[in-house]
Amino acid sequence: MAALAGYCVTTAVSATWVSFSFTGISGPALTFVTFVLAQAVYTARAGRGVKTAWRFAVAHRGQVLLLNVLTLASWLFMFMALQRIEASVESAVYQGSVALVGFLVAGLVAGERFSLAVRVGALAAGAALVLLIAVRVVSTADTPSANPSVGTGIVLALVAGTTGGFYIFCSSRLHRDTGVSANTVLCSRFLLLLAVTGAFSAHEVLGLLASDPVVIGRLLALSVVFVVLPTFLLQYAIAHLPSVRVSAATPLVPVIALGAEYAVQPWGSAAAPAIVVAASAALIFTNTALARGPRATT
Repeated sequence: MAALAGYCVTTAVSATWVSFSFTGISGPALTFVTFVLAQAVYTARAGRGVKTAWRFAVAHRGQVLLLNVLTLASWLFMFMALQRIEASVESAVYQGSVALVGFLVAGLVAGERFSLAVRVGALAAGAALVLLIAVRVVSTADTPSANPSVGTGIVLALVAGTTGGFYIFCSSRLHRDTGVSANTVLCSRFLLLLAVTGAFSAHEVLGLLASDPVVIGRLLALSVVFVVLPTFLLQYAIAHLPSVRVSAATPLVPVIALGAEYAVQPWGSAAAPAIVVAASAALIFTNTALARGPRATT
């Protein structure tokens, strides 16, 4: 739970940073530069364990490939969404989607049976997210983001959250079945992401290196705050907690992002922020119900 708390803070603050400061860089370039450092850190941290990670990836290549595909979709679309909508809205849609997908997958695939309180909380969270999407699409005034691609950003956040929810479930099952460490998974998780985003952004990244090294420095700093720390903290939590609880334990991210937005550029309307808080509260209620016991009593 301490790891999840650290994940919430670093993710929320850095997501706000992306939405305000990195809109002039393409999503693939933003993703590639930030994850190059992350891959280097996890590889260096593994040390001699890189061979172990490689053997693990080969032995479980189907599952590792699936984790790579889910990672590609989740992170790339998350960055692209943050360049189009506010961090609080993106985080609420993303985190809510992760939690709801976690509940659905655990119930339909893993056969979990949830208590009435958990089901009510999940329904309330889903209703709040639908209302938030409707309000944000209709309202274009008095918002920190004037980007006209709000609808696209919301769709990207939904896809990112959905694939993120599947990643947590699949990764949690892999940890449980194999006993593999978090860092072993992290060594092989980003390979497809780097290959795809690098192929699409090579010319842009080379141009930044030649003309604006300051931006590269900011991107590398973002990598530490938004990628290296959160991914390790989340992976550690996945390795030590049930997947459903991990999915439901991140509702404070949009609330923290909302606070960061108000510190930089306050919202002119209270409608969307109020629904962000409501969605987070519903997920917090659901998480509390899960902590008391996820299974139905009847």
